[in-house]
Amino acid sequence: MKKLVLLNGASGVGKTTTAEQLVHEMPALGFVHPDGRWNTPEMDPESILKLAVEAAEHLEEDMVVIDVQIRPTMIDSLVGENEWKMLLMDCPDDLREGRLLERGWTEENFPTVASWQRILREETMQLGLPVINTSDRSVASCVMEIRSQLEDEACVWH
Repeated sequence: MKKLVLLNGASGVGKTTTAEQLVHEMPALGFVHPDGRWNTPEMDPESILKLAVEAAEHLEEDMVVIDVQIRPTMIDSLVGENEWKMLLMDCPDDLREGRLLERGWTEENFPTVASWQRILREETMQLGLPVINTSDRSVASCVMEIRSQLEDEACVWH
């Protein structure tokens, strides 16, 4: 059984950058990033998480960070017997859109991405799960907040 740290959020909120720095600072963590591993644009979020969990189960590390975009209400049914902690990465639409423009995205996708992030935010807040706001913060600051949650003995795992 693994402990899965699910960094969740729409494209452009800072999940991958934060996850890479977190894993660098905490080498005992494994990392599964679906992009490039599977043809994620052609897959539904549930299938992506199932594959990511399977990949995590084959890693030697006991705690694994997974970069995901999944409705929080779906997590329990997709992670098997593994324990999980989800943190929603969030930022204002204009900041996320600027990051996506830097990656070569076109503006036609922005309404869909903004709507997806709103759904994720609403469900996260309804479930009382943590939100990491990446606005006006360094990656190091976001990593420090996540580390403090993971290292806290009172950290709630689902």
